[in-house]
Parts: sequence; structure tokens; C-alpha cells
Amino acid sequence: MQGREHGQELEEKQTEESNVHFDEDDKLRLEQVLMKVGEIKAWLGGELFGSLSRGCRKRRKERLRLHVAQMHAALSVTRLAAAISGIMARSRLEPRDSKGMSVMDTGGESDEKISAVVASAAALVATVCAEAAESAGAHRECVASAISTGLATKTSADMATLTATAATCNASFTTSTEN
Repeated sequence: MQGREHGQELEEKQTEESNVHFDEDDKLRLEQVLMKVGEIKAWLGGELFGSLSRGCRKRRKERLRLHVAQMHAALSVTRLAAAISGIMARSRLEPRDSKGMSVMDTGGESDEKISAVVASAAALVATVCAEAAESAGAHRECVASAISTGLATKTSADMATLTATAATCNASFTTSTEN
């Protein structure tokens, strides 16, 4: 028993010697240092999290902008292709002047065939572009409106406007993907 008591006394003495004793001023300074370290740690954690969060927001915003640009480019080309298809399909049906000459009429049967082929090809391009616009997120109503607007195009000024719009949208989308 005495051996055990002696071992406990020795252990208590070693523990007391290993403990660092601080006076009140030292304790106060230590608490202040620990508070400063805690503040610095919180500030660094907040800055790091904030910068990572800002980076994610910027990337997400850029991806959304690119997606919208792709959708608008597909819709504008859909509109243009529908306009070409409509004009080519009407070229045999609507007389251009008092003599009954149509837009593409130069007097041959091959003109009718080429007009029909170009109208069909433009309709195919419009369909593919419409599907691309839908897959890019355009609503069916927007796609239907683009096709209707294209088919309703009759003047060269409207065609020039549609062409310029499609070129601008595609240039904007291409520039966005290169960056």
C-alpha cells in the first residue's frame, strides 16, 4: 500500500512541476493573443470562402450568358432560314410585276425546280436550327414565333435585317466561346 501511495505522490509532484504557472498579467496577455488568433483565423476563413464563392458566381454567370447567347444565335438563324424558305416557296406563287413574272422567273422549268430545292433546303436548315434552339433552352413558343416571323418576311429590307441579326448573334456567340 505504501508503494502505491508513494507512486501517487510522485505522480502528483511531477504533474505539478510540469504545469506552467502564470500570474494574472500573463493570463490576460495569453487570452488577448488567443482572441487575436481567433479573429485572424475567422477573417482568413471568411476571405477565402468569399473569394471562392465570388469565383463560382462569376463562372456560373458566364456559363448562363454563353448559354443564352447560343440560344439567341440558334433562334436568329432559324428565323433567317425560315425567311429564305418562305421567300423561295412563294417565288413561283406571287407575281412581281404586271407581266406576271415572279422573283425567280427567268423562263425555264429548271428555275421552278431550283426554287423548290432551295426552299426545301432552307426549311431543313430552319428545322435543324429550331431543334438546336430548343436544346439550348428556348421555349417552343419562341421557336414557333421565330419560324412564323421568318415565314412572314417579304421585303429585302426585312431579309437584310434578319441576316444582320443572325450574323451579329453568331459573332457574339463565337466570340464568347473563344474566351
